[in-house]
Amino acid sequence: MPIFAKIRVYHISLLVLTALTYLTGEFGEVHEWLGYGVAGIIVVRIIWGLVGPRQVGISHFFPHLDALRKSRLGDPAVSRLLISIVAALLITTTATGILLEEPADQKLSATQSSTTYAAPAAAVAGQNGVLVSAARADDGHDRKGTEEGWLNELHELAANLLVLAVAAHALYLFIFKRELALYMLFVREPKRS
Repeated sequence: MPIFAKIRVYHISLLVLTALTYLTGEFGEVHEWLGYGVAGIIVVRIIWGLVGPRQVGISHFFPHLDALRKSRLGDPAVSRLLISIVAALLITTTATGILLEEPADQKLSATQSSTTYAAPAAAVAGQNGVLVSAARADDGHDRKGTEEGWLNELHELAANLLVLAVAAHALYLFIFKRELALYMLFVREPKRS
């Protein structure tokens, strides 16, 4: 398979898996497993960039700052800048998602505790004097504590910024490099000379 066909398969796989992960943000384990899939694609791409041919090297993700200062809007330096922003946000989103994941032993103990007999929880006065269990007295705040609150906020911010960065990347390609954009999305094959 030609190198650019491999890049295209990688690109569309990452796009589809990332979109599914973003769209399943409220679906717990489905979201987590899709996120692990994205992490796997990122790791494979980094390894491929380090040991693969020059055309897929990691250096293609970083803009040359001198070229960027002198560039016009359609120059490759702008494209590289957009790709590096997408890559940084994708790695940030994936890494924070993995850090937010509960260890398997905690998931197991939470599942077991919900199926075993629990003594009645102490009651505390909630809104309007209604008694609620102490477990619910936190009004839905993150039970893991505030130390993970900032990590969750960063994860969500990075994911939302990633959507904007991907949109900017796609828009740039459709305006300045339409043939390449359509090729990468499997819409059109390159023109043969």
